[in-house]
Amino acid sequence: MKKQINFAIVGCGTIAEQHIRAIHNTPDAELAAVYSRNAEKAGEWGQKYGVLSFSDYELLLKNDAIDAVVILTPSGTHAEFGIKAAEAGKHVIVEKPIDTTMEKAETLIEICEKAGVKLSCIFQHRFDEAIIELKEAVSNNKLGQLNFGSSRTTWYRPQEYYDSGKWRGTKELDGGGALMNQSIHYIDLLLYIMGPVEEVHGYCATRGHEGIDVEDIAVANVKFASGALGIIEGNTAAFPGFNTALDIFGESGSVRVDSDQIAEWHIKNEETTAISAGTQHTGAGINTQTADYGPSFTRQYEDIVQAFINGTEPLVNGKEAIKALELILAIYESAETGKPVKLSSAVR
Repeated sequence: MKKQINFAIVGCGTIAEQHIRAIHNTPDAELAAVYSRNAEKAGEWGQKYGVLSFSDYELLLKNDAIDAVVILTPSGTHAEFGIKAAEAGKHVIVEKPIDTTMEKAETLIEICEKAGVKLSCIFQHRFDEAIIELKEAVSNNKLGQLNFGSSRTTWYRPQEYYDSGKWRGTKELDGGGALMNQSIHYIDLLLYIMGPVEEVHGYCATRGHEGIDVEDIAVANVKFASGALGIIEGNTAAFPGFNTALDIFGESGSVRVDSDQIAEWHIKNEETTAISAGTQHTGAGINTQTADYGPSFTRQYEDIVQAFINGTEPLVNGKEAIKALELILAIYESAETGKPVKLSSAVR
């Protein structure tokens, strides 16, 4: 049994340093290599971290010292890079979303299974202390029957954000806008806590930005398979930038998570506890890619590494990661057709 997992970072963008810090902080994990299609950048990062550097992806995959690749390229290329890695016998980690279409995501999952390698997707907020506590309470039925859940991401991205890369704000490589790129984390949490969605009716608009073919505002009404109802909001035109919020209301208790912290915690016949002294709102124009999610990132990497070593499934495997993608694509379909859309996952 292998006792250490050697990782290669694929894509040296802003988020890469978060992953590298998490790898350095995770027992039994080691950064072994970095890849960028820009040879000069790859060399600079390799020298900075004292690891191998590659600008040829095929050459990286031939290196037997590398056990797993962490794919941080534009969203619409995740499956392409991941499939090649799986076929080379490497475990695969992709940033969210798993990819931008169900077909590509399902193919990636299938290829990883056939190759006998593990697949995980980064949804680090499942490892926030607030979510761990909430999930435990729901699992122990402390909130009773869940009746309502909402996910709201009200951030601000200046025009310069979308202008900073040709792939940003494009359906081809970004896959979507405020929902697919920013809100997907809390949409994943909504599904993680509330369970599968049966039907969704959504609206999307582009109101605050130019030169993009994706939404910067979206809202959706949700009917869960359990019969509970819910609401989703995604927004990158909410100047100057506010918060992420998750509301879970049950027959015996209700919990509100605000900017990754528990803001309200009310359980029948229990003393009200764990209420934050204050919330940490996202300020004007802050790019949350640079926010420090260190502890949660490290917890997810610890989960991933142990799954890779022991041959078990990570908490966020491919089948878990695809759920948020399916829901977001259903919202897009509903917005285009003007009709509610039923989700197939609710009856699987």
